[in-house]
Formats: sequence, C-alpha cells, structure tokens
Amino acid sequence: MPLLFLLLLFLLLAFPLSDAGNVLMYLPVCTRSHHNAWVPVAHGLALHGHKVTMVTTIPTTDPPDGLTEILIASEQFSGFLASYSSSMVSDSIGVLASLQRVVQGGEA
Repeated sequence: MPLLFLLLLFLLLAFPLSDAGNVLMYLPVCTRSHHNAWVPVAHGLALHGHKVTMVTTIPTTDPPDGLTEILIASEQFSGFLASYSSSMVSDSIGVLASLQRVVQGGEA
C-alpha cells in the first residue's frame, strides 16, 4: 500500500497537470468600466504564466510580462464620450435625456 501511494505521488509530481495557454481578449466596448472589469483578469492570467493578447482602445498602465496590448483608435467613440461626459457634468437633466441629446448631435 505505501509503495502504491509513493508511485502515485511520484507520477503526480513528475507530470504537470496543466500548461499555460495563449489567450486572446477582445474588448470591443470602449468604456472605462468594461476596461476596469477585464484588465485584472488579463493581468491575473499573465501573472500565472499565460500569454495574453488584449485588443482594446484604452492602454493599460504597467502591463505585466506575458501581456501584449493591441491598441485600436476609436475617434468616434472618444468624441461621443467627451461630449456625453461634459453634458453629464454641466446639466441636471438626467442621464437618459442627456444621452438622447448627445446621440441626436446636441452639444453639452
């Protein structure tokens, strides 16, 4: 019985049970909240030996080894976000009305 246990222990230690993989993360939504939700996942995977490639519009500060970022420009969304943010700060008309005004081409 102890011999069988030692043999099983040796086999478990001699052969790895898992390997790191290549992970592609495509973050098509350009909002900061989505970015803040998924970047820790990408960092955690990279820190545990995975090779992570993340396609995003927002650069990450201090990416760990194993994390490669592909930055794509989104000028249209950046303009919308700036207009919407300034509208939300300057008005007290509410979120929905502010969003409708920006989408219809209104300025802040």
